[in-house]
Amino acid sequence: MKNTVLQNSVQLNDEVVTKLKKEKEAKETLVSEKKPERVKRLTVVDMWNIHKNGRSASALIRRWNLN
Repeated sequence: MKNTVLQNSVQLNDEVVTKLKKEKEAKETLVSEKKPERVKRLTVVDMWNIHKNGRSASALIRRWNLN
């Protein structure tokens, strides 16, 4: 059995550390304003179709036993 051990800390190059220290200001991007998309509402017909097409576990077992 092989045991591989990784270091817990990350070592950065001196160049990277100095570059990070120089950049004091974070660059931000703004999201353009766009109109919210219309959300389809759940209607009574949708709820009826969900109920009609729903299959219970007992119904599936009954069908499985018949085949």
